[in-house]
Amino acid sequence: MPKPTRQGGSVHQDQDQDQATMPLKHLAAPDTGTFSMNYALRKRILVTGGAGFLGSHLAERLLAEGHDVICVDNFFTGTKDNIATLLDNPYFELMRHDVTFPLYVEVDEIYNLACPA
Repeated sequence: MPKPTRQGGSVHQDQDQDQATMPLKHLAAPDTGTFSMNYALRKRILVTGGAGFLGSHLAERLLAEGHDVICVDNFFTGTKDNIATLLDNPYFELMRHDVTFPLYVEVDEIYNLACPA
């Protein structure tokens, strides 16, 4: 077993390290700067109120990190203009739904930014 060495503030054992165990900063494609996430690390994330100001920015960030995002909004206060740039992303899904009614989806995380008041 090779001896661990310290390079750039992190410990490396050898260059053949499995991609699933590598720090996420090593997964960025060097030529484009885009993020390529291992499928095992990708999460399905529900953002309620996703068409609002905060929800749309959160959805954009989660997509940039390589996650699948389900945006749920009833568009009472949110607008499609806030998420227009995300609609073409294959990892983004929009659902028009009022959170005062049950919604059954399988997700790994939920960010509740909707207000049913």
